Amino acid sequence: MEILKILVLFFAIIGVVQCLIWCKRLLLRPKGLRPARLTVPLRGHVDNAEQIIRYYYHQMQSDPFGVGDMELILEDCGVDDGTREICERFARDYTGVQFYSPQEEACRLD
Repeated sequence: MEILKILVLFFAIIGVVQCLIWCKRLLLRPKGLRPARLTVPLRGHVDNAEQIIRYYYHQMQSDPFGVGDMELILEDCGVDDGTREICERFARDYTGVQFYSPQEEACRLD
């Protein structure tokens, strides 16, 4: 029974610390920032392209008090047709995901 009390106290402390970290991020975040961009370059045939994209999309969505809006840029560095299809599907179906070639990305940022 004593171990259970210690575990509950331990997890309660972790929860309080996490809440304090979130509050600090919320209160100290700068105002008026442009969206942060996470670029994932893809080349050739990528066997686990869907897994990679889902991982980075989840990372992008998981911080509720981050710097603001985020964009996930999938950069086409010569992908094959199957990988291109996966990237285009994610760009079409998920908010904040875009699929560009390096030239398109450079033009878009100008």
